[in-house]
Amino acid sequence: MAPSDTPTPREVVTAFMETWRDRPLHDGAAFLAPGATAWLAHAAGAGGTEPNTGTTFSGQRWLELLQPIVDRMPGGLTVHLHRVVADGAWVVVDTESRGEVPPSSVYNMRYTFWFHVEDGLVTELRQFFDTKYGEQFFLDAHFTH
Repeated sequence: MAPSDTPTPREVVTAFMETWRDRPLHDGAAFLAPGATAWLAHAAGAGGTEPNTGTTFSGQRWLELLQPIVDRMPGGLTVHLHRVVADGAWVVVDTESRGEVPPSSVYNMRYTFWFHVEDGLVTELRQFFDTKYGEQFFLDAHFTH
């Protein structure tokens, strides 16, 4: 069997996440398969009494939703990959992002992402994060103007 020119799932995911550091988020679309989905964990009820059903978007829509948030960070978003673990088509990333939001706030979040990769493209991503912190940070005065 001849060696493949297709990058490994780990290489695809690492390159995808590195675009967040170096370029506009929408450049990450080049790593998404047609029809790719993004699922974000969250419970329907703030009290935690309802199921954690999450929300699913297209991968492209997920990038579109994030870009205006990052645009509010003059220095951009710093992304640090703490761990990358691959098992077949699945890749898990423990990552942290940080960005300063004027006039004096700092966004600093730790995430776990699960990526499914087929034929060198991400077909699915699942994002787990501190939903309470994200809600408080993004829905307060920083992003209502």
